[in-house]
Amino acid sequence: MFSKSAIKNSCLLFVAGKVVINIHTILKVVVVTYHVMAGMVEPVSLHYKRSVAALYDAWAGSYDAESSSVPYYRYSDERYLETLARYLNKLRTECVLDVGCGTGAQTLFLAKKGFRVVGIDLSAKSIELAKARATLYRVDSRVDFIVCDLTNLPLRDEVALSLISLGSVMSHVMEHDKSIAELSRVLQSNGYFIIEFDNKWSLDTLYFVAESFLKGFILMNSVTIKEAESYFRTGIKEWVHVDRTSGTRRSVPIRSFSIKKVETELAKYHMLPNGIVGINMATSVLPATMMQNSRLNNLVTFIKFVGKIDRLLCMSSIVNVYGASAIIAGTKLNPS
Repeated sequence: MFSKSAIKNSCLLFVAGKVVINIHTILKVVVVTYHVMAGMVEPVSLHYKRSVAALYDAWAGSYDAESSSVPYYRYSDERYLETLARYLNKLRTECVLDVGCGTGAQTLFLAKKGFRVVGIDLSAKSIELAKARATLYRVDSRVDFIVCDLTNLPLRDEVALSLISLGSVMSHVMEHDKSIAELSRVLQSNGYFIIEFDNKWSLDTLYFVAESFLKGFILMNSVTIKEAESYFRTGIKEWVHVDRTSGTRRSVPIRSFSIKKVETELAKYHMLPNGIVGINMATSVLPATMMQNSRLNNLVTFIKFVGKIDRLLCMSSIVNVYGASAIIAGTKLNPS
């Protein structure tokens, strides 16, 4: 049996150890906070935004050529423009905000049809190319471009009469709630929005999870299993882009969402969805990682064939919600 004094000493040692650990943790937090405030260490959100901007700055020069030469990208871009055409009569011509405009594909599509468009993007290089394309197509008088952060838009309240965001833009934003709040702030009441995001529950998700678990069990690598488990909790996974010329690999975390979650977040800021368009349902029978990195001629034929099926499936409200990405359209209500 232990004596009372021995038990007492053990308890004191245990408590002292806890106190030391807690003090150490507090000191670490204080030091990190000081470094962030002093500019010695970047906040995680700022570091992530710089990484995304750097990736798209590096990609900007070959982005359009790659989008037209990779069948999967070309098909996705076609579907974006088809969706815009579908909702064109809902958009107000006076001022459409194109969020994450990139090199300007959707911006120029609208400008050519007489819309006044403001394109914003985090990538300065992409904006440079978008401006050059606008001049080339002689629509520069109807467009403006701004390099800025989606979570802190340099625009006044309710300046946009309509708003679009296509091309996985929202999936590149970790501060999702803050970004939705900003979009709602700059969109006029009764203004129409069209927003796309990566869908958490799709065939591509099944491929990612299955691959992660197989690698984990076959290679005895617990990291890939943890990645799959983390994805189920957060919707976040690593997205890799490989430069076709130099072979340079750049990666950033990318986030997918359930449609229900996005609808809930939009409703929180008075943005009421009234239409959903799924993209890449049938085309997801092959993993996206394979499709995004292939220019095979056989794949062109395959995409054309399954693309026709994909377009039919998007008319079904049952299957529509399982696309690799989803486009939600709707109207911002008057808060009062």
